[in-house]
Amino acid sequence: MAVWEYKVVDLNDLGVHIGPKGIAVEETGLLNSIGKEGWELVSVTETISTGSGSSNHFHKAYLKREIK
Repeated sequence: MAVWEYKVVDLNDLGVHIGPKGIAVEETGLLNSIGKEGWELVSVTETISTGSGSSNHFHKAYLKREIK
């Protein structure tokens, strides 16, 4: 049975920009780098914070890799 470790990456802290259709722009290098370390992208979430007439979008990537 596989045993996994997990990692959460705050994409906003890394300067990744999310386009208007929810497609990450310029993320290929980041994902390739993480993938070379054995990490597999499981999901990306978006949280929207509103207030004072503006909204902020926060994105997190959830990754896993098998522990061998």
